[in-house]
Amino acid sequence: MAFSAPQLPAWQLVEALCQVLAPLAGSTPTRELDLVRSLWQDSRRPPQARPRSAVSASRPSTPRLAPAPRSLPEVPAFGVDVIRAIREQLRGTLVQMDTIPLETAKVAEVPDSAGIYQLFHNDRAVFAGRAERSLRSRLLQTQRKLIGRQHISVQEMAFRVVPMDALLVDIAPERLIIQSTDHPWNQIGFGVKDPGRQRDRTALASSHFDLQYPIDLDWIIPQEIMGESLPQLLQSIRSSLPYLFRYGKNYPDQPVKNLRIASRTPAREVFAALSEGPLRGWQITAKPGYVIAYEERYDYPQSLDVFRQ
Repeated sequence: MAFSAPQLPAWQLVEALCQVLAPLAGSTPTRELDLVRSLWQDSRRPPQARPRSAVSASRPSTPRLAPAPRSLPEVPAFGVDVIRAIREQLRGTLVQMDTIPLETAKVAEVPDSAGIYQLFHNDRAVFAGRAERSLRSRLLQTQRKLIGRQHISVQEMAFRVVPMDALLVDIAPERLIIQSTDHPWNQIGFGVKDPGRQRDRTALASSHFDLQYPIDLDWIIPQEIMGESLPQLLQSIRSSLPYLFRYGKNYPDQPVKNLRIASRTPAREVFAALSEGPLRGWQITAKPGYVIAYEERYDYPQSLDVFRQ
């Protein structure tokens, strides 16, 4: 193994790859790390400062000869398919695992570390993703997203997780799982958190996740929502919803004090109250995957509902 200085990988990545590849070569990481570390350290030095072996140092210089005519057959180069090795190990690990219900108590037991995960809907693998920091947090976000959707229940969902070193997660190992098994939600926009203001007016394909499982405007907000100012109230509403609520910052110039929304109020009624009160003059649009509120008048494609005065 040799590295050129401009492309020298971090030692942590090299060490992690040794941990994966040494057993596949019939060796042990401890046995290989000393040699690899020596090569890695030599590669960090300028070429003129790299040590030469005793044999090459004592060998007298000889003039270069013209290359002899080729008489040997082509010799194939040897290489290590790192991606294939990781894919095979991941596949073997996942096959041996049982699926786990996507329940809060079960997710709480998931390691708070980087890794990859699979989602299952009615026992079918539908999505593969990665968590660069916390598998537990990512699964809690996924659970909350599905709670506020129509035509699907969290009770129908399950998952698998594989904690991994953060450096290995950087090479996007979830793509290796997607390549080996069909995961339809990876192709229809399930993992998108906020498409951004510039895409609000874009129509979705009929197969998109948000059209198959649109947000539930009748979802009950369990707790009472209060705010001493309009920005505070909007932030409280956004934190209470299981789907995205995005709004503009040029708030209407209206006096608002001690705003309160009773507990167990459906989201639809909350948006109606906002459009009739503190956001009078604005338009609140419920799109298939999220809700937006801006000072505008526009008929968005595929809207679920519109609230405006």
